Amino acid sequence: MKCAACGFENRPNIKFCENCGATLPEVISSPAAGPPPPSARFCPNCGGQIRPGARFCEACGAGLQGIPASPPAAIYAVPPAANRPGSKVGCIFLGILLALLGMVGLGVGAYFLFFYQGDFVIRLPAASQTAAVAPPAAPAPTQEAQPTYTPLPTYTFPPPPTNTPIPPPTLTFTPAIPTFIASQPTNCRSGPANAYSIRTGINQGEEVQITGRSAPEWGLWYQVVKQGVTCWVYGPLGETRGNVNNLPVVAAPPTPTATRTQPPPVASLMIYNNLNVSICYAYVALSSAPDWGPDRLGTSIIPPGGSFQVTGLPAGIYDIRLEDCSNNVVCSGSNVNLSGNMYISCP
Repeated sequence: MKCAACGFENRPNIKFCENCGATLPEVISSPAAGPPPPSARFCPNCGGQIRPGARFCEACGAGLQGIPASPPAAIYAVPPAANRPGSKVGCIFLGILLALLGMVGLGVGAYFLFFYQGDFVIRLPAASQTAAVAPPAAPAPTQEAQPTYTPLPTYTFPPPPTNTPIPPPTLTFTPAIPTFIASQPTNCRSGPANAYSIRTGINQGEEVQITGRSAPEWGLWYQVVKQGVTCWVYGPLGETRGNVNNLPVVAAPPTPTATRTQPPPVASLMIYNNLNVSICYAYVALSSAPDWGPDRLGTSIIPPGGSFQVTGLPAGIYDIRLEDCSNNVVCSGSNVNLSGNMYISCP
């Protein structure tokens, strides 16, 4: 069958020219041929047998450039496209799918050109629903007005805050309360003199509050308060803190009347040793005492012919016992009245 487009002489019962791929007029199919020779080629698109030297498939019109002369052995089992059911429907479906893909690609391209460039819009033609024809040429793009861009507002930064200097606070000094610190254990009396009775004591390093001072004729005495007790301390026995020059002068209380107390009478006892042994222990105790008390000699010894005086004994009735160095009693006496300076000779 000769092709009306290129004049190529094709085999009978084919649909497309083997030389240019143009559609051939439909003819009545002849009986199916026998099995293809081992060297036959087949179309990769529809599986139809290809005549040697053909550039396009005679069954679907697909290009055959680069098809090897000897296909794999598995291809020989494929029957010719003309004898397979549904081959024509598959070709039409493939063509429609290719057309739809082309429409999608054109739509995506037009979307990006319009929304991202803003220069022109491509109007796509209606896609063809038939297969195996080249798409028509796209019409010239229509120039549309460019969008107007509104500039963004300019942000103005506020000026930095002004640092206002804060004036320093005004310090108000409160005069400290004057205090007295004892430099040694000190008596705190009821008045500014030693003739007054002792009310309490202030330990060394202890600090008490000063509330007043004595008149000049009394000397330097401070009136202080310790744990709620008001009393007087002698100034030179400690040191002061704070301003003591503005202390108020406090009048001294009446001077107490001094009462002279007679000291109790005392006695002494001179002991003479007329023995041939030393006297190592001497006990002199009041007769009313329950025991003898300490040894009056201490570390001393009265040798033979020697003597020893015991002093500071209150006048009274005493018991006396003298012992040698072996604690043997060598002399003793009971209910001896001692008053003034007394002596005893042993024996």
